[in-house]
Amino acid sequence: MRGGYTQPASRQGAPSTLIPQGYNMEFPMENGFPFDTLRPLGGAFHKFVGELLWILSGDTSLELLHKYGVDYWDAWATPGRSNRHGLETGQLGATYGKQYRNYGGTHLGGGHFQRDGFDQLKYVVENVRKNPTWRRWLITPFNPQEYELVDIVPCHAMLFFVAVNGQLYLHLVQRSGDFPIGVPSNMVMWATAGEIIARLTGQEFVHLTHFVSNPHIYGDPSVPIEMRHEGDQCQGVEIMLTRDPAPFPTVQVDDKVVEAVKMMLDGEVDPLSSRRINPEDMDYMEFLKHHVRLTDYNPGEFIPRKLLPVAF
Repeated sequence: MRGGYTQPASRQGAPSTLIPQGYNMEFPMENGFPFDTLRPLGGAFHKFVGELLWILSGDTSLELLHKYGVDYWDAWATPGRSNRHGLETGQLGATYGKQYRNYGGTHLGGGHFQRDGFDQLKYVVENVRKNPTWRRWLITPFNPQEYELVDIVPCHAMLFFVAVNGQLYLHLVQRSGDFPIGVPSNMVMWATAGEIIARLTGQEFVHLTHFVSNPHIYGDPSVPIEMRHEGDQCQGVEIMLTRDPAPFPTVQVDDKVVEAVKMMLDGEVDPLSSRRINPEDMDYMEFLKHHVRLTDYNPGEFIPRKLLPVAF
């Protein structure tokens, strides 16, 4: 990472390179949908959208997340990781969905919560619709009081909504971001959310600002290749830095997806199981491919996962 410095050890135990002053990105939606074009990630695009819908539903279980075709959270809900926080295996605890839809809700044990907390998402959607020019509309997943009830504290997204003359601007503040792996998915998730929330509130989504407070890669580029740890991402990042980005693609979100989120706001956790939304009873991944269409995507060549591994 240009302009960064190397920490002695990351949370995962190996060196990482950090930009301590944070990093800000601006995405006018008229320039296309913000999605990494330096290597092909189209195969994961609808998983990122599925993860977003899982979060917006308020659910915190792997069971529903798997229905959306997402399996990359499994490593954080193993028996060992779950047990050390008093969670049932397969329950992710006080993570995103719990905070967005049930902030302060009573913990019943095992990572299950009574729905007696504050629904931040519903509150913001209803009030942006009523009073769009007010400057108080935000959602946060960060609840320090419940950090012991989750294995990995939410990395993203504190969301600020600014509406001007019928146009919606979304400001995403991210606590921590693994730039080659995590951040591209976060861009997709919250650009999609911006479009959905704009349509639920009668706005046009025009701009995403994405600020990452602790942007990093895993690895130290000053360490000889033969001495780098197995989670080192430096070689893959060095390849990415040699490439020029392609124009952003186009993404079309159908009304069916917006309607599904509206059902979530009304209390339906799993609207894709409803005949009203999914009359053909499609597999959830197929449903998303059919109703969230990615076009004009022309990324660079594949970079092997061993050069850009996920750090746990």
